[in-house]
Amino acid sequence: MNCFFKIAALCTLLGAVQAFAGEEEIVRPFIEAREKVRAQQNMLKKEETRAPGSGDVQEAGKRIASPNAVYPLIFSEKKRMNGSLDDWSDIPFSGELMFQGDPSVADPAWGASFKAAVSEDTLYLLLTARDPKLHFGIKPAYNSDCFELFFDPFFHCGRMDDGTAQIFITATGEEGARPEASGKYPVKVIPVPFEGGWAAEAAIPLDNDYFKMSPYDGLAFGFNVSYNSNDEGKVRTRKLTWSGIDRNDESWMDASLYGAMRVVRAGSSAIRPVRPGSAIEENRKRRRAGETLADPSVIRTVKPNPAVVRGFMSGGLRGGQSFRDMANDWNANAVRLQLWSVGPKPTWTEENYPVFLDRLETAVRQARDAGLKVIPVAFEVPCELNGKEMWEVPGVEEAFIRYWTGIVERLAPYRDALWGYDLFNEPLARAQLPYAPVEWRQMAVNITKAIRRLDPDTWIIYEVGPGGGWRGFEDLVPLPDPKVIYSFHFYEPGAFTHQGIAATLLQDPGLLAKAQETTGVVYPGFIGGRYRDRKEMEESLQPVIDFQKKYGAPIFVGEFSVIAWAPVASAVQYLKDLTGIFQKYGWSWTYHAFREYQGWSLEHEDGVLVKDANLKMVGMSKRGEVILEALKANSKELEEEEEEEEEEPAAEVDFSRENMKTWSSTRGAVFKTENDAVVIDGTDWDSKINRNIRLKSSQRYRIEGVGRGKTMVRLQIGWGKAFCELNLSGNEFRRGITEFTTPAGDGRYNLAIQVNAPEGRAEVKTLRFIPVSEEKTILDPVKLRASRPNPEIVRGFMVAPEFSKETARDLRSWGADVIRLQIFPLSFARQRNQEWREAMPAFLDDVEEKVKIARDHRLKVVIDLHHPPMPGVRADDTEMWEHPDLEKNFTAFWRAVATRLKPYGDVIWGYDLLNEPLDRNQLPHAPREWRPLAVKILKAIREIDPDVWIIYEPGPGGGTAGLRNLRPLPDYKVIYSTHFYDPGAFTHQGIHNIAGTDRLKVEEKINVRYPGVIDGVYYDKGKLAESLKIIDDFQARYPVPWFIGEFSVVRWAPAGSGEQFLRDALELFEERKWSWTYHAFREHHCWSLEHDGQFWREGMPSPKPVGDTPRGQVVRNFLTK
Repeated sequence: MNCFFKIAALCTLLGAVQAFAGEEEIVRPFIEAREKVRAQQNMLKKEETRAPGSGDVQEAGKRIASPNAVYPLIFSEKKRMNGSLDDWSDIPFSGELMFQGDPSVADPAWGASFKAAVSEDTLYLLLTARDPKLHFGIKPAYNSDCFELFFDPFFHCGRMDDGTAQIFITATGEEGARPEASGKYPVKVIPVPFEGGWAAEAAIPLDNDYFKMSPYDGLAFGFNVSYNSNDEGKVRTRKLTWSGIDRNDESWMDASLYGAMRVVRAGSSAIRPVRPGSAIEENRKRRRAGETLADPSVIRTVKPNPAVVRGFMSGGLRGGQSFRDMANDWNANAVRLQLWSVGPKPTWTEENYPVFLDRLETAVRQARDAGLKVIPVAFEVPCELNGKEMWEVPGVEEAFIRYWTGIVERLAPYRDALWGYDLFNEPLARAQLPYAPVEWRQMAVNITKAIRRLDPDTWIIYEVGPGGGWRGFEDLVPLPDPKVIYSFHFYEPGAFTHQGIAATLLQDPGLLAKAQETTGVVYPGFIGGRYRDRKEMEESLQPVIDFQKKYGAPIFVGEFSVIAWAPVASAVQYLKDLTGIFQKYGWSWTYHAFREYQGWSLEHEDGVLVKDANLKMVGMSKRGEVILEALKANSKELEEEEEEEEEEPAAEVDFSRENMKTWSSTRGAVFKTENDAVVIDGTDWDSKINRNIRLKSSQRYRIEGVGRGKTMVRLQIGWGKAFCELNLSGNEFRRGITEFTTPAGDGRYNLAIQVNAPEGRAEVKTLRFIPVSEEKTILDPVKLRASRPNPEIVRGFMVAPEFSKETARDLRSWGADVIRLQIFPLSFARQRNQEWREAMPAFLDDVEEKVKIARDHRLKVVIDLHHPPMPGVRADDTEMWEHPDLEKNFTAFWRAVATRLKPYGDVIWGYDLLNEPLDRNQLPHAPREWRPLAVKILKAIREIDPDVWIIYEPGPGGGTAGLRNLRPLPDYKVIYSTHFYDPGAFTHQGIHNIAGTDRLKVEEKINVRYPGVIDGVYYDKGKLAESLKIIDDFQARYPVPWFIGEFSVVRWAPAGSGEQFLRDALELFEERKWSWTYHAFREHHCWSLEHDGQFWREGMPSPKPVGDTPRGQVVRNFLTK
């Protein structure tokens, strides 16, 4: 999502927190300016093949320029790189850097600026620094006087990736002599004489291993430049940056904070998209390469003991007292033991290593005696590096193997105390950022193999990198050992967690001096160019979550923290949110750190900034209270293990008065037993009772209950998001049923019964958990992938029952090869004044005739049951789904259809069992009765036709929510189908009649534009792709064919917007190799591609078709592929 519009939407929702509002007002104009040129470029690429040119480039540049947001990049074939400022006199535009987005602190005597120009094959930059105090040669480069260039050539405006780059330009000689560049792009640099500072010219080829760019007028790409200044000869003391969006120096990790360069070219030029270079795919292959498990499913069969640990990273050991205090006072069950803190340092030398092993054995014994599991972690590279990165030094791997094998041998008597060997803390290769070092994975594999020769059982902890980050999960394949715990650290956003830390060398390159020096940073709030809260943090961790879901591997957060002097309420909320995420996903963690640096201490005062972190000891800080509460989960789990709580998967939950003593309640709930029911009276939204329950993990269950009032039953992991909800609300006692699959894990879940209202009463008489036997068919992913309809991909239109030869002929002229034929058995019967079963023979005659027409015009047919054979009830109401004739009517109907149309197997592409299955009372879930019913329909059809393909819409309606926890139907010939009308406020603008649809409201507003802000959210192709991710994830698990049975946009959507939406949607479908049918051809004129864009409402004269339209041309272009 475009970050400005995300900001605006969140600001509306959260009521504009003052700190947030101030940041937003500063950043808003910069984002708007950048997004304007980005949108213009996207429109130009999609609608034109040549850029017309700007004519007078200087005048055009003035119109385009936006300080600290958009730099007008003039196209010029003038030769540069001569080391002279005079060569740049033809470029009138200069970009002035400012102090992290704040021009008010500009110093005319000290600062930096740049100029840029582009030729057909090279990007040139002139970098100038007004800096009288120059210090070069200090590493890392950002601690010298140094420019940092940031590029996003594909203008993704997201996190750094293979295409984006951070390039350092510094000097090796005095006064800026002998400048050099480091980074992944090839950059030539020469010095430029500059009084009062230093300057350099840089040239970057536009055809390189990472991108290939042709500079046409209007081409834009992400760009930023920073300047690091070292005034004292030690470390960086201050920093400037150009982009007004980057307020906290996070450009090194986030390209959404860049400004833009926009090419200004006088003459016409061909529009060619920026193309990836060979290095991008090569790097991805390298990250995915290496040994792995032949059968990764074995990972799910093993778990460390205990499965989840929570504790601290060690600081001062104090003769073992720290271990005892961790366990007794804080409830920790694990310690991440920094091996270098055991000493003597360096621990690995020939002289120190034997002493280190003695001390390590003592520390592990002390931790074991305190009741802690120990995680030894290597913080040192165990050999001399001589100023180089470890990946450049021969013999590093062998040194690690010697180091770890000695540790493993010494700790052999203490293996019951070890939770895992953490091979190396925060592996990092600066030149490979933002990804993990490719050398690290194989090195870790070889270290693991050496350990396994001595210790086959103790778990290995693998930090994926880079540094303590999580980006290494993006392309990660498991190590070739099932007993591996995958680990990362979390300090995001650094401008919040590390606020007030000045002149501190951290491993994360570019973590700015200003971000560390600034205090009073508030969370949740606008930090580093975007709004940060729990939702944003959880979204950022999606690669970790996806890896865990895919492989079932244990996850360990080895470090997280927030500095002691952060605003107290903010620090408390941050830690609550973060530990809540860990609890939700069942991740182990150790807090950084116990009795180490006072700034991270939970035993020292909160919210007070004191020089040298000389804080007052208070015993328990407010931050500490949060961590202590999170650590209580260790005791709860231990108690449950000791009690060996009885599993209740096939029995009623006991609501007897005696058993209710095992339940606990929130403050707003009062509960009792009355007439064999539990009665809960609530006074707020959080009024509920709960208890722990044990069920078999990864098992399908049916939950049945009887209740009334305002009653919601939920199952959760801890207090995370519910994975099962059963609504038993109503005035009278009623029975409710739903099915769910328990998440993978240890089988311990939280059962809650909640008053689902701000106040009121909830009553439950019975609650049962019944294992659901799986279908006998176990779908083989290989066979699923090989099983495809014929043809595999079809493209066409949905059509009305009045489908005719003329329509068929015209559809073929459009390029369609399929129709989705709507059928309405009840409507057909009503027209004949017959009961639907009585009318079936004539109805099937009519359907068969339409199939013949399609066959004669070489069209495949999807038979779409658009309205169910259920007279007297609404199709979107619980009454239909609980009707006693539901199964009988559906199976009878489809048996009749399958029997009649079996001879047309070469024409039928699939039977769409029910259009948009929906029960509004069960929203946001699909009807719980739908999947079991679909299985029975499928089996009924298979009795007649074993070969025809079935099309299954999971619901609710045409949506995707039904895919969550969905088990595929037990058949290899099933096409899964959804509809696409997202965002509805755009696609359905001005549509007042929503009867018979799955729409929840009338979209009154018209003139809604796309791309743009719609209902407070910025929608573009990227946002549309986000909405399809749930399908992508389902297909990743189950490689089934996909069919978008309906998609459209109302014809009076603003000119250009409807076309762009259709183009973006169809590109997304085609990229995924999905079949599709447009809604609709010669059905209602609102959706017609043959009518113009004039607005219409019921009561107005019906419009006449005009023939081809711009929207129609978009669809036609994709049909003719």
